[in-house]
Amino acid sequence: MGHINAVWKITVFFILLFIMLLIGATLKVSFAKPLRRRKILASITSWLSRFTLRAANVKVKYQGFTNYYSPNQNYLVVANHMGMLDILAILAKIPSVFVTSYELKETPIVGWLTDAAGCVFVERRNRQNIQNEVQEITQALKYGLTVTFFPEATSTPGDSILPFKKSLFVSAVGTGVPILPITINYKKINGRAVDASNRDYICWYGNQSFLPALWRLMSRFSIEIELVCHSHLFIHSIDDRRYAAEESHKRIASAFLPTTTKHG
Repeated sequence: MGHINAVWKITVFFILLFIMLLIGATLKVSFAKPLRRRKILASITSWLSRFTLRAANVKVKYQGFTNYYSPNQNYLVVANHMGMLDILAILAKIPSVFVTSYELKETPIVGWLTDAAGCVFVERRNRQNIQNEVQEITQALKYGLTVTFFPEATSTPGDSILPFKKSLFVSAVGTGVPILPITINYKKINGRAVDASNRDYICWYGNQSFLPALWRLMSRFSIEIELVCHSHLFIHSIDDRRYAAEESHKRIASAFLPTTTKHG
C-alpha cells in the first residue's frame, strides 16, 4: 500500500514539476524584469504548494499568523530548516521568493525547480560575492516581495536549531521591511508522534540523495506539521545583524519541538 501511495504522490509531484518548469520558462521569455517575474511566480508557487500539500495528505496547522502576519505587508521571513516540506508549508501561507544555494541549483530536478520558481541563489562555498547577493535580496524587498531564507544555512534532522548565520539579515537594512521569525515543527507521521526513529521519512539532511529522500517522504500516508509565527523585528543598520540573528533564533527556538522527543 505504501508503494502505491508513493508512486501516486511522486507522479503528482513530477506533473507539477513539469507545469512549474513550463510556467517558469514562459515567464522568463515574457518578462525581462526578474522582479516582476518573481512577483508572479510567488503567487503561482503559493497555489501549487497548497495543492501539493493536499495531494500528499500533509496537514499544516498555522499558529500565531492571525496576530503577527498580514498578507498586505511583505517580510524577510526566517525559519528553521529540516526538509523539503518546510518550503511548501511556508509558501502555502506566504507567497514568497526563497533564497537557496548554488549547490542546490546544481542538483538535478531540485535545481530545475528552484530556478523555475525564481529563487535567489547564494554561493555559500565562496563569500566573495556576498554583497551582490545581499543587494539582490534588498532590491526584492524594496519591490514589495516577501523573501524567505533559512539562516542555519543547511537542513538538520531536527534535534536542535543550529546558530544562525548573520550575513543575509543585512538585506533588510534600509528597506523598512520587518523580519518575521517562523518555527517549523513536525508533529506526526501516519498518526504517530515524530521522534528519532521515524524522522528520516521527513527530514532531508546531510548527504542524502534527493530521489531516495523523496520516495521515503511520499511513502508516508499522512504528515502533520505546525508553523508558529512570532512577532516581527527590525534591523536598522549593519551593526544590528548579530542582534537580528540571535533574537530571531531565540524566538524560533522558544516554540521548537526537537525530533528526539515524542510529541502528541
